[in-house]
Amino acid sequence: MANDAETAGGAERNTQRGPFQRGPGSIGMSNVLKLLYNVRKDEEGAALVEYALLIGLIAVVCIVAITQLGLAVSNSLNSACTSLGGTGC
Repeated sequence: MANDAETAGGAERNTQRGPFQRGPGSIGMSNVLKLLYNVRKDEEGAALVEYALLIGLIAVVCIVAITQLGLAVSNSLNSACTSLGGTGC
């Protein structure tokens, strides 16, 4: 009975500690909250990196598409100018 409870003045007192109670071998509730906050914070950072990569990929696709479109338009205008007999094409 000494492991579970001790009697002090006739009242039983629980001496076993849970993992979140202060004492030797406990991790403390504030440490758990800090750990959970840091994990959430790390996930936000990962999401930020994912969004940055996505925006970068979209920018590269847009640059390639606009370049190709510009080349196609330039070739079409040069062809039209040559067929009309222009000298400044």
